[in-house]
Amino acid sequence: MLTIPALALLLAVPAQGDLVGVWNFKEAKDGVVRNERPQGGGVPAVLRDFDPKVLAGVDVEPADFSVSRTGLRTSVRVAKSGWATFAGIPDNGLEDGVRTPVGPQALAVYSDKPGNWVHFPGLATELVGRPGGSLRSFGWAAWFLLQTEGDPPQFGHKGVNALFRFSSTDGRLQTFAAIDRFVSEDVGNGLGPGHTFRLLPAQKEAAAARWVHLVLSADGPAEKVQMWVNGQAVEYATGTSGRDAYPWPAGGGLQITYKLGHDSDGMSIGRWLGGYAASGRTFGLASVVIVKNEPIDQKRARSLYELGRRGIPFDGVWK
Repeated sequence: MLTIPALALLLAVPAQGDLVGVWNFKEAKDGVVRNERPQGGGVPAVLRDFDPKVLAGVDVEPADFSVSRTGLRTSVRVAKSGWATFAGIPDNGLEDGVRTPVGPQALAVYSDKPGNWVHFPGLATELVGRPGGSLRSFGWAAWFLLQTEGDPPQFGHKGVNALFRFSSTDGRLQTFAAIDRFVSEDVGNGLGPGHTFRLLPAQKEAAAARWVHLVLSADGPAEKVQMWVNGQAVEYATGTSGRDAYPWPAGGGLQITYKLGHDSDGMSIGRWLGGYAASGRTFGLASVVIVKNEPIDQKRARSLYELGRRGIPFDGVWK
């Protein structure tokens, strides 16, 4: 039997971190990418509005993919949708000879309406337990390849590049035109306005039509939210400059409002529910990793980045 002091100590121990999902976008069965977390179970990722024929082969329907960087403007042929090798991307952000962060192929998402998107049904409940629930500590990581255009280079889009959104109203990450920054919105109770994370000068073109690894991480006990890009710290550029994180107010958390049994109980990539925020462009998606009740710290962010640079999918075991 537990004594009162022992019970009090047990209750004081914070919840252990939980690996909610590992999704490697290199294959699917019946349009579903399985959750590869080691403990089993977990919500899948569903490939929505993809033509079955582009999931039955690789590089089935090539289209132009724009690459613009300082001193370089070109386009290469990449699958518009479905499984893609992304073979023609110059200086793709990975080690020599590696085409995608998860092996020979990854997913090309044509973000439009009509177009494609990726849905993680049931993920809101998995994270916060109930409609309107919130989460104080979490980590989200993903590999993307985004088109750039123009001189000076900027991200190509007609709306925004929709990197993720929970429900139809809550936490989201996106890009606008600037190639050196990522913008979160509605991540946290009362934290509605945009929060911009800006790459440091040495990294400015790290995401310019290159595979880029993004981590958005909230640390409840440390009261901060920050981003890692390719395993490196970035500047929190909203308000006072020079910080690498924004403050996570006491009592705040990632709050998700949704309906049970509805698409809003989940996360979307490629556009928001209803089709809003579609970029009108193809982008590459290689993997997503989500943890709850703990952040993804810089050591783990670097580990995920180094694996992907070598084309090795994360197996759910932190090294």
